[in-house]
Amino acid sequence: MEKSGLAFVVVLVLISLNSCRPQMIAAECGEGDRAALLDFKAAIVKDPSGALKSWTATAKDCCKWKGVSCDSNSGRVVSVNLDADPLNQGNSVYMSGTISESIGNLSSLHTLILVSWKNIGGVIPSSLSRLSALTTLSLDDNRLTGSIPSDIGQLVSLQSLSLSGNLLTGPIPKSIGNIQNLTSLNLDSNRLSGSIPSSIGNLTRLSVLTLNSNLLSGPIPDSMGDLKKLTTLHISNNFLTGKIPSSLGNMSMLAELLASNNRFTESIPESLGLLSANFYKLYLDQNMLRGSIPESLVKLTSLLTLNLTQNKLTGNIPRIPISSHLETLHLGKNSLSGEIPAWLGDLPNLRSLQVSFNGFTGQIPNSFGGSSSLNYLFISNNRLTGSIPESLGDMPNLEYLDLSSNQLNGRIPEKMTQLKGMMQLNMSFNHLCGMIPRGKPFDAFPASAYIHNDCLCGPPLTPLCGTV
Repeated sequence: MEKSGLAFVVVLVLISLNSCRPQMIAAECGEGDRAALLDFKAAIVKDPSGALKSWTATAKDCCKWKGVSCDSNSGRVVSVNLDADPLNQGNSVYMSGTISESIGNLSSLHTLILVSWKNIGGVIPSSLSRLSALTTLSLDDNRLTGSIPSDIGQLVSLQSLSLSGNLLTGPIPKSIGNIQNLTSLNLDSNRLSGSIPSSIGNLTRLSVLTLNSNLLSGPIPDSMGDLKKLTTLHISNNFLTGKIPSSLGNMSMLAELLASNNRFTESIPESLGLLSANFYKLYLDQNMLRGSIPESLVKLTSLLTLNLTQNKLTGNIPRIPISSHLETLHLGKNSLSGEIPAWLGDLPNLRSLQVSFNGFTGQIPNSFGGSSSLNYLFISNNRLTGSIPESLGDMPNLEYLDLSSNQLNGRIPEKMTQLKGMMQLNMSFNHLCGMIPRGKPFDAFPASAYIHNDCLCGPPLTPLCGTV
């Protein structure tokens, strides 16, 4: 009994001591950081969203302001996160103004996100280069002007830099190659000019690089092949020239390469066929590439999309293995020749085939009729002859069919009335004859889908059959 009583006393003493222990209270923000944030707000001339409503001189603890986070021990501001989309909750109201130079006084800041406000303009403050602790800088989808600060390379801790969707001009600073911790660099949809600096090859931790929709010119630097961890490379819609460097084949983790609408010349490097098992998307359309399609390229069984439209490619379509996962094959507006390969109809996952505006000859392969996956079949503006195969009526998922501007003859197969899901059809400018089949899907299309044939008749064409 004495032992139990003693134990009870010990417990009471411990409880008493614990209640006397001071509770940990998070530190309030410092006056310097608070002043810097109030300067930031002062540069915002309109805030109909109310995102900065809590940022007031009377609210002493800026750590409690919306979008602001502080270190619990020091009270220093470490994050300013003002992403318009979640803050607006679907309402299309945006703050407008500029970014105050005082933002550079938040010396402990590691995250600055000021995204999708549409009307935040002015230049990127040069003071940002003083924020040595910054790991994330996102200023996307605003109206920022001027150039990227030339000394941005001082932000050596930066892991993510995103300036997409602004009105930035001038070159990509060479100093950007100093930020060797970068894993994501997004500069797309601006007005950046000049060449891609070779120093970009120093960013060996980079996983995502998007430079598309700018005014960049000159060649792709060979050093880009040193980006062994890159998974995403988007450089479409620029004025890049020269050959595609074979060093890109060294990107052992690349999953997608989008390089459409540039001025690349010469041939597609065979080395692209050495890319990783994760490589699934290649867009090289709207360039001036010559030569044949590399066989190594089509043997990438992980490839889902291959778009080589509108180049100057010649030769045949190299055989694609039946094990391919290819879903989209667009080769239109080139100078490819030979017959359309019958094995294309055997590819089990092919949904979209576009080979229009080439020099293909021979007949439409019967094997297309065995495809349950094809939704889009565009083979117009070639030199195809013979009749339309009956088997096209056995394509249950076909929605878009363009056979126009060939030399096809005979009748439209009655069996094609089974294609009830057809949304677009063009058989014009051929040598077809006979009555257009009645009912769906044929009665859903205008006369322009059938004009300029030898002797097609029946609605929607006039005259009617029997009056020709």
